[in-house]
Amino acid sequence: MNEIFALHNLERLIEIKRDSSVIILLPRIDIEISPTNGNNHMRLINSTLDEVIKKGIDSPDDICLKTVESILDAIPDIEHIEVRMEAEYVVFRKTPVTQHETQEMFKILARAEKKGDRIVNMIGAEVTGITACPCAHEGIVEKSRQNLKEKNFDDSDISTILNSVAIASHNQRNISTLMIEVPRGENIDVEDIIEVLEISMSSRLYEVLKREDEVDVVYKAHLNPNFVEDTVRKILMNALNKLSELPDISHVFASSESLESIHQHNAMAECSTTFGELKRAEKY
Repeated sequence: MNEIFALHNLERLIEIKRDSSVIILLPRIDIEISPTNGNNHMRLINSTLDEVIKKGIDSPDDICLKTVESILDAIPDIEHIEVRMEAEYVVFRKTPVTQHETQEMFKILARAEKKGDRIVNMIGAEVTGITACPCAHEGIVEKSRQNLKEKNFDDSDISTILNSVAIASHNQRNISTLMIEVPRGENIDVEDIIEVLEISMSSRLYEVLKREDEVDVVYKAHLNPNFVEDTVRKILMNALNKLSELPDISHVFASSESLESIHQHNAMAECSTTFGELKRAEKY
């Protein structure tokens, strides 16, 4: 019999000091351990978490890694321990045309888990963007081509017209996630992960858009249609390009879900791999 003891939705205020600023997070933290050996570890877990925070946190994933290490120091016979964290994270942005200042909200994620004799430490983010459907896009291109032929445009003019405008498609909000294993002694900036996710979709989102900005976002999204599986592939390859210095054994997980606008279902894709496998795939 394998018992699991867990505390979910622990909330703490965390300060992460940087060279010129301080990041304030109010994360939700889950902690699970097994076996329990009949013990209730609630007080130990809470006090350990508080002590870790008191000593200082250098990065968002620090809270999970240091909590796992501290609990293992206190209860060395634990076979499994996992600490998960998620928190809202604000990035200040300017809109693409009018340069209007906005605050964009993202979800940052972290997880540390004892696996055998080692601790796997991961950091990531969840980002919402736009994806435009390539299938509908292709169909609209062909329908437009046929309509122009019926109006006696020649093939050269038709190609010029279709290459000069953004072609319509159905589009939807897309929620994508990227988690990357952090090697011991290394640091991955969560804003790099957010950037990788955003550039892998048809377009990024903005909380506030003026008319010129709205046109720019929609126009660019329809020049860059993506299926969810396209988005996952782009996330993985953009992560490899952005963080190429990470070792081959570093694990990476990407997922993408489109909240379909013309269907009553959602489309979803995901992939779990390593940086080594990505490097080998890039050669072919």
